Amino acid sequence: MSSATPRKVFFSRNVPYAIEQFRQRLATAGANAVSVESFSSEESCIPREELLKRVKGCAGLFCLLTDKVDAEVLDAAGPSLRIVSTMSVGHNHIDVEACKARNVRVGYTPGVLDVSTAETAVALTFATKRRLLECAASAKNGEWGRRLDVDTVVATNHQSNLTGVTADTSSSVLFGDEVACVLEPEVTYGPYYVLGEYIRSDMREDQPGVDMYIDVQVIDVSTCEPVTDMYVDFWHANATGVYSGVVADGNGDSSDTTNLNNTFLRGVTPTDEDGVAQMISIFPGHYVERATHLHFIGNYNGTVLSNGTYSGGSVAHVGQFFFDQDLITSVNEQDTYVTNTQEITLNEDDMWLQAAAADGYDPIMEYALLGDSVADGLFVWISLAVDMTAAQEVEEAATLTANGGVISSDSVIGGGAGGSGNFGGSMGGFSGSMGSGNFAGSAGSPPSVNVFVAKFVLFPLKLGRNH
Repeated sequence: MSSATPRKVFFSRNVPYAIEQFRQRLATAGANAVSVESFSSEESCIPREELLKRVKGCAGLFCLLTDKVDAEVLDAAGPSLRIVSTMSVGHNHIDVEACKARNVRVGYTPGVLDVSTAETAVALTFATKRRLLECAASAKNGEWGRRLDVDTVVATNHQSNLTGVTADTSSSVLFGDEVACVLEPEVTYGPYYVLGEYIRSDMREDQPGVDMYIDVQVIDVSTCEPVTDMYVDFWHANATGVYSGVVADGNGDSSDTTNLNNTFLRGVTPTDEDGVAQMISIFPGHYVERATHLHFIGNYNGTVLSNGTYSGGSVAHVGQFFFDQDLITSVNEQDTYVTNTQEITLNEDDMWLQAAAADGYDPIMEYALLGDSVADGLFVWISLAVDMTAAQEVEEAATLTANGGVISSDSVIGGGAGGSGNFGGSMGGFSGSMGSGNFAGSAGSPPSVNVFVAKFVLFPLKLGRNH
């Protein structure tokens, strides 16, 4: 299909706010070769016969739980269909195997009811005293406010007043004697987690950027004691916003398959007797729909292998850490970072920072300059409490083996509320500027992994990748 041929996206239900937001995204990206159609009714389900007729020639299908998407629907759509995304908690109404056979990506939204479910639970709590209206007003006025709100976190200056901080400064100086025992909420691991990375203390390799020395202290929330021998996975994007170890639309040059074998800015390191994991890296770069961030996974009860990797065990915690906006701005003015032309997302607009800042936790790292300016390097640190009885489920996009990177057969493109951008973000969306052009530009090649089931909200809250 040529880039001049309009590509059709069909909504099986007339959801005005979602359709309008989608069109705005397309307009912003300059994706003029995409037509958006929808079933006329906002209330009723689309009849089967109508669905079979309307999907013909579609590049993307947005459906709901009431729509059975099986081989018949896929065949009716034809070979132009590349993505099916459903706004529903489950995906049992979609024949995933049939989608795999046709190289059609699938996305669903298990977190779409989180807010309404939570609000219902709070309302039921209020209703036990028959004071729903009064309590609702109190909640809106902040009387039920969190211990630390997102606005406060974002507005706080996290530059430390410690003096004389060097790359060799002891963690005891940074964290002091008082242990912070605040549980960090679980935050998405994103679509670019790679299993089997090397155990090491320096993950820079040959990547240019501002040197960054990282200390993360891990505390057991049940005892408020340091967690020792937890093997921590760190990973983040490079200065131009690209992750190593993954070949995907929106992650640099998706035609460069050699990136699957790259290991830069990924590493595993154990916590010491003080519960501190240390790593040397560079300051992360940014990419569309995400504020600058650092990924963290805490593993325990696994095995250190002879090849210098870590295997097995359980995952106690999945999180992300962030940085002061002023610091990000300063770093983005440095060499290499200035070549990153991707749109900047501010901390205050990042939904995963908001999630991480829930329940009184501050996910923005403290920092100190190692010289007169950021160009001389940074020391960043943070502490968090984890639940060591937890066993989080994490699905890798790829695995590093002795023969290089291998894409997972069940690769999951996971985001969070806001999604991995299957419908217009940088993970294979519709626009050339926001994605790889699979819908607005040239047709491109079929994805190397046939089906991508996003584990969080894909659409319509946001249409960018969230990793």
